[in-house]
Order: sequence, then C-alpha cells, then structure tokens
Amino acid sequence: QPSQPTTSVTPKTSDNTNIGYQIGVLLVSLSAVVILLKARNLVTK
Repeated sequence: QPSQPTTSVTPKTSDNTNIGYQIGVLLVSLSAVVILLKARNLVTK
C-alpha cells in the first residue's frame, strides 16, 4: 500500500517538471530562431 501513494504523488511532480522542461525547450528554440533570423539579416545586408 505505501507504494500506491508514492506513485500517485510522483505523476504530479513529474508533470510539473515536464512542463518546465517543455517551456525551457520552447524558449531555447525561439531564441535559436531569433538568432538565425538576425544572422540572415546581417548576411543579406
């Protein structure tokens, strides 16, 4: 029985960490796109 509450509590923490990780990945991808766009603008100029 003690294993059940731990499994029920872990999904919540894992979901929070997953959401934070996804947000971090989105921010990194957006920053990478912005850098690429700036680099292209500099090259075109």
